Amino acid sequence: TTAPQWIAPFHPRLDWQMWFAALGSYQSSPWVVHLVDKILEGSVPVLNLLDADRNPKGNVSSIRAFRYYYDFTRIEEKGFLPNRSRNLDNWWWRTEDEEKEEYMPPVEKG
Repeated sequence: TTAPQWIAPFHPRLDWQMWFAALGSYQSSPWVVHLVDKILEGSVPVLNLLDADRNPKGNVSSIRAFRYYYDFTRIEEKGFLPNRSRNLDNWWWRTEDEEKEEYMPPVEKG
């Protein structure tokens, strides 16, 4: 994981917008469905918004979305102690795969 980025006064980043969208349902954020549609179409400008290492290679036939719970790693979990160097490897933790919730059911290329 990486350290959180500070962007002020606005948060136009896609990941930040997705975080807000996940607070509700995908039906209340129609742009999420449009984003998925554009990914399924293979829209290069939209694919360029995604992490290059996780960018879909080739044709994508369906997409579904899951919701995970994220939280900051606690100081005691990071091993912060006086006179000890900081271990900054894990800024976040998230729920296990078994505890994730389906956010959006599979959407197929149509």
